[in-house]
Amino acid sequence: MYKNIKWRVGNRDEIYSPAIDSRGYLSNKYGINSCNKNITKFPSHSFPLWWKKISGAKSYALVMESYDSNKLIGSQYIHWIVVNIKENELYDDQSLLDFVKWKNKKSKNFTKDILWQGHNSTTEYYFDQNDKKEKLKNNLPKSLLADNWEDSCIYVGPISPFVETHYLVTVFGLDVDADKLEYIESFEPLVKSKLNKPFYIGDMLQSIMNHVVGSWTLCFKYKNDSSNSLENNKYCKDLNIKLKK
Repeated sequence: MYKNIKWRVGNRDEIYSPAIDSRGYLSNKYGINSCNKNITKFPSHSFPLWWKKISGAKSYALVMESYDSNKLIGSQYIHWIVVNIKENELYDDQSLLDFVKWKNKKSKNFTKDILWQGHNSTTEYYFDQNDKKEKLKNNLPKSLLADNWEDSCIYVGPISPFVETHYLVTVFGLDVDADKLEYIESFEPLVKSKLNKPFYIGDMLQSIMNHVVGSWTLCFKYKNDSSNSLENNKYCKDLNIKLKK
C-alpha cells in the first residue's frame, strides 16, 4: 500500500493542504496555539485538504494520527478518523460543521450528507451489542478526555506538550460507498455492523481493508508555542513529564 510513497515532511503533488507551509508546519489555527471557541473543549477546527483522485475510488476514508505520542502513552494518538468522504477534498472546518449537524439531529446514526467521523483518542466510552455505553480504561488523564461520548467523534487538533510533533494523514481510496462498509462486531454469535454510527479505528480499518484501491499519505509538523509549556498547557497539565526543549 505504501510502496511508492516518498516519505518527506510537507505538501506533495498528490496530497496538499494550504494550511501547511513550505517548511512542513501546520498553521497555529488548527491546534493548541489557537483560541478554541467551539462546543468541544479541544481545538476542533479542521484544516482544508486536497488530494489527487484515486483511480477506481467511489469514496474515501481518512486517518490522522501521531506516533510521537508513544513517548507519553505507549501508543499512537488518533486525532481524526473519517469515512463517507465523497470528493477528493475536505473543506476548512468541515469536521466541526458536520459534527454540529449530527448533534443537532439528536440521533446516534449519521446521515448520508455529512462526514462519518469515528472516535478519536479522547474517548472513554464504547458501545456493547445492546447499545449500552460502557467506560473504557483510557490511560490518559481526565484533562485529555472528552466530556461525553459524542465529543470524541470529531477532529482534535495537535495538543502535544512537546515543542514539535509529527503527524501523519493517510487518505484511502475505496471501491465502495461508505454505506457498504461492514465490520464484525462479534463472532459468537456473528454480528456485523456498519459505520453509520460512532465507530473506532479498529472497526474502520477492518471494514476498509478489502476495499482499498490506493492511498496518499501526508506528513507534517506542528510547533507548540512556548507559552503552552507543560505548566500552562490546559490539556496536558496532568501528564507527569517535562516538556522537551
